[in-house]
Amino acid sequence: MRHMYLSLVLLLALTENILMNTVCRSGEKMRRGKCEDENECEIQPSICERNAACFNTAGSYFCQCHEGFTPPSPHNFTPADGIVCQDINECLVGSDDCGPNTTCNNTVGGYNCTCATGYISSNGKDIFNSGVQCIDRDECNDPSFCGKHASCHNTAGGFYCICEAGFRLKSGRTNFTDTSELCEKLKCDRFLSEKDTSQTSPELTKLVSLMTDSCLIINQSESVNNNTQAHGEKLLKGFLSDLDDLNHGGFSGDNDMISALFRIVVNILKLIGHLLSASRTRKISAKAEVELLVKRGNSPPEGDFRMNISGAQLTSHWDTATGNTYHGFTTAALLSYKGLDESLNCCFDHLETQKKQTYKINSKVVTATFINTETTNLKKPIKLTFSHLKKKNEKHMCVFWDPELDGGAWSTLGCSTVSSRADQTVCFCNKLGSFAVLTVLCDTGVCRPTLNFCTLDSKP
Repeated sequence: MRHMYLSLVLLLALTENILMNTVCRSGEKMRRGKCEDENECEIQPSICERNAACFNTAGSYFCQCHEGFTPPSPHNFTPADGIVCQDINECLVGSDDCGPNTTCNNTVGGYNCTCATGYISSNGKDIFNSGVQCIDRDECNDPSFCGKHASCHNTAGGFYCICEAGFRLKSGRTNFTDTSELCEKLKCDRFLSEKDTSQTSPELTKLVSLMTDSCLIINQSESVNNNTQAHGEKLLKGFLSDLDDLNHGGFSGDNDMISALFRIVVNILKLIGHLLSASRTRKISAKAEVELLVKRGNSPPEGDFRMNISGAQLTSHWDTATGNTYHGFTTAALLSYKGLDESLNCCFDHLETQKKQTYKINSKVVTATFINTETTNLKKPIKLTFSHLKKKNEKHMCVFWDPELDGGAWSTLGCSTVSSRADQTVCFCNKLGSFAVLTVLCDTGVCRPTLNFCTLDSKP
């Protein structure tokens, strides 16, 4: 019996010795004499980086980046691989599901959406993810949104206000989007600047009276759309007739009067533009030719447009004609004067001249104007193509009538000559107003088109 007891003791000791010398595999730990899996994810919660999840396996583990980080699942790795989970900018790569009329905003590990200006979410929340639509916010639901004496017109993602007949903003405009502005009763005696009014000569009286009377008609009209559009055609006809009378026999006047004439023409063309019902109107009279364009709609017009009159062509963009503020319509006008070039063959004192070099107008004088109030520094230049009155293979230059130079004079400031040949000259100008093309002449000799100075020729 004792022999058996000793044998059992020796067996237990031998077993314990064997177990103590047993080595568990990597990822396992000895428990109760057995090698069991070691859960690294529990023992070391931060074993994977903060933007990754840990997954335990038999004898090992692996990491996967959270949703919204790259590399995306099911890419498995361990810290030994040196992989760092980086945020995915869903807004940049286009994997967001915000939908139209929204703004995508990237966040760490995700993104959210907000509605674009002028839109509201279908669930009423400012910030959302997928499954929500942004619908137009009708600002005009509030009858007082545009203020007194103005009506509100809703557009997709926006709105515009129109002053009632007989009312205008201080700037003279009738359409606006800045609701801090208020419509005031139209005062026709302020339609012209004090400078123009004080300089009104007998020759300009009829044009000034025409514009003032037209202003009064608009003031008394019950509906701008119904009554004044019919008046537009009549106003245009009367304007051309008075302009013909003014130019009959040649227009004579000092620099200030010429500048006043051009300002009055610009004001009348702007007044007439939105009163016309046709999108394109072209009229010819004895002493002038004019083309007017008007575009109406809920959103600003896009693309290029072109206007053609006898002796000149204008090419521009609708966004240039519209300017920074859209009023529900955009207008453009181009007018040429017949014979005014002879009256304005002067006022060259502010042009750079070489010795024995003179100038002569070799195109019709034209006036170009848009609804855009920023007329002195356009973001995109207009293109003017002039036909020469006389074909001359000589140097030509584009000029602009600058009313700030001694009351008015021809200037090259803001206009550049792009190309020229015997029959036409192409100009780029970053302003609106009145323009012409000059031929560079010499007292004696011939001015070569490729030179900036006069050269004497033995032959005429």
